[in-house]
Amino acid sequence: MTRCRAARGKVSSFTLRPPDGAKRKYLTFICIHVSLHLYMRELQTPEEVRSWFIKALRQLWPVATGSLSLRRGRCIRPNCPTCASGKLHSSYALYGRRGKRRFSLYVPNRIVPAVRKAIRHGRRLQELINEAGVRYVRALKRDDVSKLPKR
Repeated sequence: MTRCRAARGKVSSFTLRPPDGAKRKYLTFICIHVSLHLYMRELQTPEEVRSWFIKALRQLWPVATGSLSLRRGRCIRPNCPTCASGKLHSSYALYGRRGKRRFSLYVPNRIVPAVRKAIRHGRRLQELINEAGVRYVRALKRDDVSKLPKR
């Protein structure tokens, strides 16, 4: 498999060539690398990483995990005019997991935008946790090296 490598904020392209004997069709792919990485100072202490994380965390409320999906189906009423005409009723549902169990939760139309925002924040929170882990380990390593006696 060919991977696309692009510098942050740059566009690159590559072409896949078929194996010998195959039809000569070329596929060109264009990759755009967008980075949401928050840059850190060169020398950051573990306490500064903690402060950065808490400050970034304050901006992420409301938060939710899972996915929002539009469902279409028939209702339980025996003589429903909408179902009789062939149209289906639509409703939104939040799907997710609690431990090992899956769940589905009805979401009224009026709160769909708020739930979408919460899911977006939940994904951003996961990215933030990953970034905080990297920053924290780097800060600990720098802190550890600075405490070693010089030779």
